[in-house]
Amino acid sequence: MPKRGSLSKSIWVAAILWAIVVGLPLLLIPLAGISPFWALGGAVIALIYTSTTLASYIVSAAAKNKKPAHERMTVIRKWQSELGPQEVLDRITREFQNESTAIAADSGSIRLDFGSDAEFRKWGGGFERGMRELPMVLSVKVETDGDGSQVTGEARDDLGWYLGRLVAGLEPEAIKRLRGLLGRAEHVTTSEARMQ
Repeated sequence: MPKRGSLSKSIWVAAILWAIVVGLPLLLIPLAGISPFWALGGAVIALIYTSTTLASYIVSAAAKNKKPAHERMTVIRKWQSELGPQEVLDRITREFQNESTAIAADSGSIRLDFGSDAEFRKWGGGFERGMRELPMVLSVKVETDGDGSQVTGEARDDLGWYLGRLVAGLEPEAIKRLRGLLGRAEHVTTSEARMQ
């Protein structure tokens, strides 16, 4: 899963791929008597792959700064935890550290980013691979409440601007995934999780 800011790395990978797929056959044609159609076929495949990959990153970067045309899909949940505020934030960080593409912590709150708008654009919402890359944000705010904490979690999509309507049927699956993030965050910070 590509991290944000990996556009220049993707350009280098695409350039190297282009050089190998196109350059190598061109060098081998005179040496081995290989048909020039292989070079042409390799060039077409490399062009299609690199252009679609780079286009998804470029469009995603440009769309990130525009206000989305759709209303954000948002799920909010509040719960009590017997843990202190810092322990709540630490447990949520540990739970999602291998899945999150970015983690930003502040005193009493945390923001975790998931997925990639570029990868979602490349694969689309109609495929499981695309849905795994659905860009989402989980924000958790924790306040001291007696011996424990009052936790407020908000999960929302982080899709950029799209020219047309998003894939039909995307919202129910996205809401399910957003609820899943909040459910996991609540589970690791409640008393049941402390006993496990």
